[in-house]
Amino acid sequence: MIARSISAVLAIISFGVVAVGVVFYLSTVLLVAQSDSSVRTTLCNVSDGPVIAITSPASDSVVSNPLVVLAGTLERTSQIDIYVNNVYSDSIAVSGSSSFSTEVILMEGDNTLRIDAYFSCNQTDSTESVVVTFVPEADP
Repeated sequence: MIARSISAVLAIISFGVVAVGVVFYLSTVLLVAQSDSSVRTTLCNVSDGPVIAITSPASDSVVSNPLVVLAGTLERTSQIDIYVNNVYSDSIAVSGSSSFSTEVILMEGDNTLRIDAYFSCNQTDSTESVVVTFVPEADP
């Protein structure tokens, strides 16, 4: 009987030691996990807005085809709106820094092609424009 009591006491002590070990292990793991879970990044830099560079067509160029490709590069931009002679033409969703290309139709004479770029991260915008003159070829 005493042997059974001693073995029961030893079992309880063993269980207690194991339980304390498990608790110690879990608390150590949780502390390490907690210290490594922080994110160190800047989501938005308020001072930096979108940057637009129109690469085609060149400003003050003369074309004989009413369909031209408007192309360029963008930085820190989430969307661009395209206007031809202050009339909305198209919107393009972009991702951060990339290039864009779209076709626009010109009217005879001078045409102002304007790009409005928006950066949703810090609610800033930027505008860039070029002037292109469309002169149709004369019929022979």
